[in-house]
Amino acid sequence: MRLLDLSPRGARITHREPLHAGGIGYVELPPALGAVRLTGRLVWTRLRRIAHTPAGDRRPLYESGLEFTSLTPEQQVALASALATLPTGQDPPDREPSP
Repeated sequence: MRLLDLSPRGARITHREPLHAGGIGYVELPPALGAVRLTGRLVWTRLRRIAHTPAGDRRPLYESGLEFTSLTPEQQVALASALATLPTGQDPPDREPSP
């Protein structure tokens, strides 16, 4: 999985397997951004594209929106600090968001 977008209210991720709206997921920010785990509810999922491998296999790529829920004050502070660190319009450093 890859984190595409991060905001005070949620995150947008890409992933290889379909996820179901209403499910619970989380994003783990790397140590450079506070090493915090943010939990949320999956609010939408869509097929972004289908890539073809050199062997001719089809590989779907999905995109989902995660709305953060029940963040503690410490998580809110860590998220605000991470957002202040990130340049606008650029992807955050590598991390592994997980469903």
